Amino acid sequence: MRPTLSASLLEILGGLLPLDGSIRVTGLALDLPLEVACKTLPDGAPVILAGPPRWRWTTDFDNRPGRIRVSFAAGGQP
Repeated sequence: MRPTLSASLLEILGGLLPLDGSIRVTGLALDLPLEVACKTLPDGAPVILAGPPRWRWTTDFDNRPGRIRVSFAAGGQP
């Protein structure tokens, strides 16, 4: 099962930031391919599942991955 969109974005961000604090990142813009699906939880709440494409090359039988463009900034600035 795919992770939620928020879990995927947090994992990507965590992998980009240095662990030792040697670099201070104040902003980041991402443009990534994602396979996206919607699901309803047992309590009836909708959730968006998203993760990186499972295959590098898609065939005519595969769903085409979507794209997400998102930016993050320190201090809530755009």
